[in-house]
Amino acid sequence: SNSFCTLLSFATPLSDPLLQFIDTMQAPLPGSNMGVDTKAPKPYSGGRRPELAGFDTSGLPHNFVQRLVADSQGGDEYRRIDNINQIETIAPNSSYWGVACAGCCCSEGALVEQGQLGVVTDNGAFGFLAPGYHTVSSYGSELGQPVSIRTVDRAVTHGTVGFVTVSEAKVGLLLVGSSYKLLAPGTYQWTSPRVQFQTVTSVTDQIVQLGPYTLVTVPRGEVAVTFNNGELIVLGYEEQVLNMGDNREPSHVDAPKRTYFLENAKWRLACFLPTVVQTDRLEGNDLLSKDNVEVLMVAMSQWRIVDPVRAVNNCASSMDQIRTKVNQLVRATIARIVAGTNIGAGPVSGASGRPVVAAVAVDGAECAPAAQQKPKDDADLAHLMKSEMASKHMAELTTQMEDMGIEVIGVYVPEKRMKNDDIRKEVAKQAVIGIKAEAERAAADAKAYATVKAARAEAEAIEMLAAAHADAGSRLGAPETTASRLALSETMTKALKDANLTVFSGAPDSMPFMFGAPPAGGNARAITRA
Repeated sequence: SNSFCTLLSFATPLSDPLLQFIDTMQAPLPGSNMGVDTKAPKPYSGGRRPELAGFDTSGLPHNFVQRLVADSQGGDEYRRIDNINQIETIAPNSSYWGVACAGCCCSEGALVEQGQLGVVTDNGAFGFLAPGYHTVSSYGSELGQPVSIRTVDRAVTHGTVGFVTVSEAKVGLLLVGSSYKLLAPGTYQWTSPRVQFQTVTSVTDQIVQLGPYTLVTVPRGEVAVTFNNGELIVLGYEEQVLNMGDNREPSHVDAPKRTYFLENAKWRLACFLPTVVQTDRLEGNDLLSKDNVEVLMVAMSQWRIVDPVRAVNNCASSMDQIRTKVNQLVRATIARIVAGTNIGAGPVSGASGRPVVAAVAVDGAECAPAAQQKPKDDADLAHLMKSEMASKHMAELTTQMEDMGIEVIGVYVPEKRMKNDDIRKEVAKQAVIGIKAEAERAAADAKAYATVKAARAEAEAIEMLAAAHADAGSRLGAPETTASRLALSETMTKALKDANLTVFSGAPDSMPFMFGAPPAGGNARAITRA
């Protein structure tokens, strides 16, 4: 076929019927616009569009929106187009018969279907072909496989030309020369060899890496630790400080924006630090008490970060390192408590260090308990974390944690036991003996208390009787009064109860109230038998 074409072109002049036949094959079909360059390449204006219409910037930081709008307007080497139909393409230049007979004329032909773009390389230049029939010379030109215009979030490239469609909630990234450009949702095309497509990523991700820049979303209950040229900047901490004391959940209207754009290449994200309560289970605590009793303990610690800046500066720059250091300090505190305690010399588990009741003296003052008080460094295993020494060491731990911006809510020891079985059995025996002794001591204390109460009641009765006698005596000092006579009669009645007496009186007429019928007149002797 090539020889035939060469013969037609150079050996002999073409006849008029043959020229008409070739023109007919290459002519477009009747009624079509093929062959008309309706999408000829348009030069970039280089101008700036107004802010992108319809682009939702709610929840995005201001500096990110400004950068996105500026880059999305395009430049001299790439541009933003309104729709996919505005892509710069080469218009169809042939017809069905032209493509069918292209092989006979030293040409190559192809049909580009709707929804696709053809690709062509013409003497080192790259371009896209619009839908329709195309023929190109077999010398220096080559047709490639058509590409789909429905491709989204993935660049379609052919040599130095290409286009990309960025979908909603996504951001594209181009490298133009040595500068990174951010692309808002839309369609973009480039024809420059200096343009390289990088990626399309979702802005809904917590961390969006855009070349040297980072878009960070900080969830509520966390802060982001960043370093801008070596300077510590904690993101999300300001909002938490403003909201302290207000436990109300913010609505979508008044909730602060917690998305940040690290626009400096030397501004890097280090880690996230949660500010909610942390609970750690600390196992494998094999400790030795002051009296050489080996104890196995499982501790639980509750803590939280209240000052992220101090936590990073004074503790560590990552959550794992902070957690490790906090757990080490808690373990060390528990070890100090156990090491300073005589567990074997302390009271038995559950026993009280003081008597159940205290003796009370007659004057109301509490007597010293009979039981000897335990030393400060003695404690049973059950109440180990409630001793005075434990309180002292926990106070030191709290102060140390405050310097690191951490609040210790509590340290608990839910599981603890003596490691040596023989010691544990011996302590169990001592516990039984101690419980019995405790019961006996409690009974003795109760008996002593009852005795003291009875003695006190008897003393109070004696005092009351003495007061009554004194009152009666004072009233007997005036025998002519009726009250004194009644008092004397009452006293005599009590004195003569259950007794046989003979009363001799020199003045019976002065005591008529003591006898039922006293003798009349003169000095008479009265004998009365009770």
